[in-house]
Amino acid sequence: MNMKEDQEQLNALKRDWKQLDDLGDCSPASLMEMKAQIASFRVKQKKKFYRELYIFLSIAVFILGMIVIGIMKQPSLFIALQAGASLLAPMVLYVLFKRKKQEGKVYS
Repeated sequence: MNMKEDQEQLNALKRDWKQLDDLGDCSPASLMEMKAQIASFRVKQKKKFYRELYIFLSIAVFILGMIVIGIMKQPSLFIALQAGASLLAPMVLYVLFKRKKQEGKVYS
């Protein structure tokens, strides 16, 4: 009985090793295949870049168009916003620089 179980385990191990060997049989891609894959990847990246660039430029033109329309319709509102931003920006920068200085200090 013990010899039969050992033989079955040995056969099972041999089958498992054969399956592992079969899995590792795939040969690495040839140089031509690798070059083709790289070329394909570059083409996909280029298409993706141009699609994202198109989306970015479309959104930028839309936003700038809305700003120009807003300026033409309400120039007084635009001037008020610019004046407010001119007054508010230095205060915001001061607070940000002050926080950055405090974060940089080492407390003993």
